[in-house]
Amino acid sequence: MGYEFDDIYLSGSYQQIMGTGNLARQWAHIHRKMEKPFRTRNFESILEVGAGNAEHIKFVQSGWGTYYLTDLRVEPLAEAYQEDGSVVIEAQDVQALTYADGVFDRVIVTCVLAHVADPFRALEEIRRVAKPGAKITIYLPCEPGIFLRLARSVFTMPKNRKLGVKDPYLLHFREHIHYYPALNHYLNFVFSGAKIKTSYYPFKFLSWNFNLYKIYQIS
Repeated sequence: MGYEFDDIYLSGSYQQIMGTGNLARQWAHIHRKMEKPFRTRNFESILEVGAGNAEHIKFVQSGWGTYYLTDLRVEPLAEAYQEDGSVVIEAQDVQALTYADGVFDRVIVTCVLAHVADPFRALEEIRRVAKPGAKITIYLPCEPGIFLRLARSVFTMPKNRKLGVKDPYLLHFREHIHYYPALNHYLNFVFSGAKIKTSYYPFKFLSWNFNLYKIYQIS
């Protein structure tokens, strides 16, 4: 059909859409905001799930012993990031991680949970592999909020069409299969008892319906 995410992603069009112009600047802001609390920290082991093309790791300013850069596809990761001995690139499914219990000091989750078949199971796996008291950072888009839909119609969809995506809304709906209200509920259930700090953007005092995204810092 020509609308599959793999076709767009592997052709490089996804990187052109999200990695250039205003969208690239917006994502850079997100990555920096996720990392802001950890600029002077050091971690023995960091797990990043759904790492895509290694977009986030360049914003990580904390030190680490070993950084596990994981995704279902390892080829884009290997092409985007040159292993330096402290970074391990592995194929992992966040819904069925192969790691032992309680092994990571920090877990990083960017735009992942809206895409996977079973986000509740993914959250359970994230909690399982994290050490007690580990720092877990999770990004959630405020889907299908009014402000996010407006921003997407003004910026993302026209850029998709310009780059040859015939039906960008079909692509979006096939990939963003879970929305904020359910994901937020799952997250608070799975991490009940943990300390959870949250921040909305751009309007921190308004509800999710009038924001673009929310970042969770869990410990």
